[in-house]
Amino acid sequence: MSIVFIAMSTSCGVFNTEPMLDTHRDAEGNIIVEDTPRMWAYWKDNVDHAVAKEVSGRMPGGGTDSWDTHWQRVFAANSDRENAEKYMSYVIDTRRAAGLPELGPQ
Repeated sequence: MSIVFIAMSTSCGVFNTEPMLDTHRDAEGNIIVEDTPRMWAYWKDNVDHAVAKEVSGRMPGGGTDSWDTHWQRVFAANSDRENAEKYMSYVIDTRRAAGLPELGPQ
């Protein structure tokens, strides 16, 4: 029985050693989130989910009092990733396509 569990655990990713994020260090030693296909797909999934939540009228999580504040925090936390403009533009474009109001100054 334990052999089956081990085989199932391995195939289901229990022992997955892949990092959560694709990163590298720049010349100054700062960690930079890379613009890889995996990171782009992860970003789009998260933004799409958050925009759907915003459209439905639900509040953002994490103690954030408004969606404007939520997105400002997302922009600030991701301003130094590779191709940051591509990622921020996806947020803006997805929100516009959903008919949401423009965000405050960034």
